[in-house]
Amino acid sequence: MISYLYFSKIPINDDKLVNVLPIFLFLAIDYHYAMVIFCFS
Repeated sequence: MISYLYFSKIPINDDKLVNVLPIFLFLAIDYHYAMVIFCFS
């Protein structure tokens, strides 16, 4: 969620695909690390 809030503050372009891809990418990374922390905790 931190990455999503960070990207939501960046000025958006006209191309929606460029705006959405980084958000989903970082959300996927955050989810991956969250699962790793959960498994090793």
